[in-house]
Amino acid sequence: MENVHPALLPVSPNECALAVTIPLTRERFMAALARPNETDLVHHFVAERGLEKADPQFCWEVYDEDEATLVKAVCSLVEPLGVTVCYDARLLDLTSLLTRFRVVTLVAHWRFVPVRAEDISDPRRLLQALESPQTYVQKSIRKRFELLDPALIDTETWRQLDTSELERRVAKVIAETADEAEALYAESEAESNEPDELADGLADRLTRLEIEQAFPDAISPARVVEFEGTIHTVPELTQAVPEEFNGLLDLTVCNSVIPAAAIRLVRPNCLLAGNRRPAELRARMYLYGLQISLLARKPMSFVEAIKQVHSGKSYYNL
Repeated sequence: MENVHPALLPVSPNECALAVTIPLTRERFMAALARPNETDLVHHFVAERGLEKADPQFCWEVYDEDEATLVKAVCSLVEPLGVTVCYDARLLDLTSLLTRFRVVTLVAHWRFVPVRAEDISDPRRLLQALESPQTYVQKSIRKRFELLDPALIDTETWRQLDTSELERRVAKVIAETADEAEALYAESEAESNEPDELADGLADRLTRLEIEQAFPDAISPARVVEFEGTIHTVPELTQAVPEEFNGLLDLTVCNSVIPAAAIRLVRPNCLLAGNRRPAELRARMYLYGLQISLLARKPMSFVEAIKQVHSGKSYYNL
């Protein structure tokens, strides 16, 4: 067993933690609804259901029935089995859990943020990098500029433009590129977690995060992962994972393959489980309940519990 990754060793429910960042009470829901510039999940839910003009109380009742009730039921199931549940989780809570537990499941909201001119913090630095692109992403972005705004590839041309014009035109190319890539993630997930295989195939998907990482001094990081009280950037999420953590971080987050790949770059000791598509919250929480029920009956690696539940080998009623 010496060469087995620590995250692949058997665990029991008392070695697992669940960080729930989404609103599960009327008070939390209403507070989030009243802060449209600081929260996104409840506003996304309301818009998705066509409830923009509905009474806030009715919106809560729909949300509670469609989302919160099942999440609360699963939490009530797994807590007596030994799982530590952290409600209204903030980023610091995630760090704390990762220092204390071998398996941490994060339930959080992810959003794609369109690139705007004000997000291009240094267009000249970006265009200078495109003169001699070093990475696959930089080379791919140069090709996009050659296609969408070839004048900006010519150094003499872009040096004559003022900064605001450069910001606008660079943002337009980056936004169109990222929008096309992120559209690939829009379809509902096929309910699959792929631990330790999340970085494969991402190089040709030029999401905003991939582009931010390729030009770190030229594009401001977007706030994309919502915790209680704050929507954080992926760099902030990554830094919240302790360097010494060598367990499993299970991301029950939409399109979590995207932040997972970024986390793996700087936290190679840990294992990550996630999904390439939008996560269906009710289904994900139901499966989490099955996974913990399975561990309660017989300790095994969390990865094995994931595989057994997703392969249909385990059937337990919540």
